[in-house]
Amino acid sequence: MTTKGKYIEQDWNKLNSQPPALPCSPDLEAALASCSGEQAFQESLARHSEYLPHLANHHHGVWFDWVLYKYPLPTGNVTDFAYLETTSAENTIVLIEIEDPSKRMWKGPPNKPAKSVEFNAAIEQVTRWRTDLKDPQKLSALIADFKRMLGASGKAANPWKVVYGLVYGRSSENITDEQKAAYSDLQDSLGIKLMTFDHLVTRHKNSAGRVKNVMSVSVPGPTFSYLYLNAPPRSEFGYLTSGALKVGKEAREVIVSMGYDLDAWERGEPLSLNDKKPIGHISSIFPKQGTT
Repeated sequence: MTTKGKYIEQDWNKLNSQPPALPCSPDLEAALASCSGEQAFQESLARHSEYLPHLANHHHGVWFDWVLYKYPLPTGNVTDFAYLETTSAENTIVLIEIEDPSKRMWKGPPNKPAKSVEFNAAIEQVTRWRTDLKDPQKLSALIADFKRMLGASGKAANPWKVVYGLVYGRSSENITDEQKAAYSDLQDSLGIKLMTFDHLVTRHKNSAGRVKNVMSVSVPGPTFSYLYLNAPPRSEFGYLTSGALKVGKEAREVIVSMGYDLDAWERGEPLSLNDKKPIGHISSIFPKQGTT
């Protein structure tokens, strides 16, 4: 699968004597003004991943700054986006569904709002994820996938939980007191974090989120690969082996140009020195005492 993203459009093009390319998808605010269809918004959020919300808000942030795209749950359902937020004591798996923002939220008069058929269907889809994952075997399989993403980290032994998010509709639909009250009540009663697309835009304007790399997932395994290389790798080459993380041709060229010793990593040496070099690289910088 060909890698996309900011560092392909810019650095890879420069490395191959090509001019920088325009973003492969518009950012979310521009997409809301010019695009239609759910797929267009999935692609916008994958390319401009800083708009994706942190639902757990853990102080360690998103593990590796990775977002999994179209992650297949052990239940057979497929999420639009999934990621892991951590602390030193807890791991939280976040599963997010997005819908076409043109879908209506409410039907009926503004002072007596009722959920539209499409809104009900979206809520039921995410509720089904949660219901299915109450099966201990399926929940264990989900956690096992994310433990593989943790690699050599000791955080794998921490307690785990799952939270759910639904990005649906426009804030312009919550105008009347009754609509706002109905929306707030849904937030409290569903156990699902509801967000409108405008909410994501406003959050980004008020507190710009970190740019994240968006990963494709292959099962069984799972194995991960860069689908949208939007930011420099964080520390994945220190925790994961080449059996868990596959690096495509374009992504490899860019990552090597940033100073990551992928040859050593592919030989089985973790890149634990500044996340870019194997620890043995120190000896080439600081010769042993008594040598010249």
